[in-house]
Amino acid sequence: MMMKANFNPVFLIFMTFITLILTTLSYQHDISDKISNHQISSNDDEFNTNLDRLTSPNQLSDRLQQNQFQSMPQFMQDMYQNPNTAYDYKALDPKSDKNSMSRIIFAPHIESFSKTSFSKDEVLLFRPSVNLKSNEVMGMDLRVFRDQEIIKSMPDNNTYQVTIYQIIDHNEIMVCQLELKRKGNGWITFQLHDLVLQQSYQNLSRILHFKLSVRNTKMEVIPSSQIGLLTSTTSPAYLLIYSKSSDQRFTKPIYSHIKHHLRAKKSILSKLKKRRCQLVVDEVNLKMIYGKTILAPQNFEYNFCVGRCKFPLTGRMNATNHAIVQTLMFVKKAGNVPNACCAPISFSKLRVISRNEDGTFEMRHMRDIVAESCGCQ
Repeated sequence: MMMKANFNPVFLIFMTFITLILTTLSYQHDISDKISNHQISSNDDEFNTNLDRLTSPNQLSDRLQQNQFQSMPQFMQDMYQNPNTAYDYKALDPKSDKNSMSRIIFAPHIESFSKTSFSKDEVLLFRPSVNLKSNEVMGMDLRVFRDQEIIKSMPDNNTYQVTIYQIIDHNEIMVCQLELKRKGNGWITFQLHDLVLQQSYQNLSRILHFKLSVRNTKMEVIPSSQIGLLTSTTSPAYLLIYSKSSDQRFTKPIYSHIKHHLRAKKSILSKLKKRRCQLVVDEVNLKMIYGKTILAPQNFEYNFCVGRCKFPLTGRMNATNHAIVQTLMFVKKAGNVPNACCAPISFSKLRVISRNEDGTFEMRHMRDIVAESCGCQ
């Protein structure tokens, strides 16, 4: 005969509570083991860095900026990626050097239309929205896209005369003329001569007017679209303004965005400081320093100098005469004269492309930003 067990309700509640506590403790123990096995800790710099990358709110912004860069006309991307396609600043300004500040403003046309309902010429309006001095502007180009599909339907041997006029106070001034044949698709460059610079530099903050006129072999005016020149909003014409500028807008970094990214390198730096003066390659995110208007590059190697300038200074240390004298005085007058310092002695410039608030793109060369060699100074 079996006996029915009677359980006190209080006892049942007590046992349930004990079971929950034991389960929680077991779970926490398993988590601790996993963290220990994977060598993860709250003080691990590498783990924190990876966590920052995964949870960074700028990941989406980076992708959007990359898409903006890729959506730019191919000639802009080529000018950024291949310096050989860029403008010849040396020819424009013989006094310029490889490290001089230069700047290119890419201003898309804001509107295009015919002057009259029966006119086949096309008027292009540009608003560069920049203020430049007369001695800063070195050149201007007008870039217009030519469609390959339209060119295929053109006669093989025909030559077309394309003339660019600038409209100033209702007067038309010829600023460029080219002859185009069937070949030559892609972006066509109209190099505007010096007269445009003289008339336009003081009006770069206003709207600039240009007229595009095309004539066939019979010297009849025809629509520019017949030879594949497109000036629609989907394939806008661009006015490129080349300048050497003292504008230092990019030289004021946004310090609030800068993170100390050398924490994980402290042990390496402590060893390098004991060695002779040398260059160390290091990378930084340019957008984090100069703001979200930067489209390219995302990252670049700025490099830095570290090490000792120990007596006697050898030729490998690239020491200046002043550094040699200061090192001697440091040894002779210990405590009264500081030792020479390890610092960059040569730099190179960096091409940077950004988007302005008015929709224009801008590529400039930032000088003295990439350390190339070090020495004692």
